[in-house]
Amino acid sequence: MLTLTINGQATQVPPLNTLQELIGHLGYEQKKIVVAINLNFIPKNQYPSIQLKDNDQLEILSAVQGG
Repeated sequence: MLTLTINGQATQVPPLNTLQELIGHLGYEQKKIVVAINLNFIPKNQYPSIQLKDNDQLEILSAVQGG
């Protein structure tokens, strides 16, 4: 298992190779999101090439509509 901190919560996920795979595993692939890893925002076009490491800290933010 890979241990990541996602939005402030320690989370164990199966070994995943890339950020893109994690996004799919968490069910975010159809949502408009931005992701920061260890306080660095990652451009969406880099998700397939970003390798996750044990103890990475991720913030996943989704767009919220409102008025």
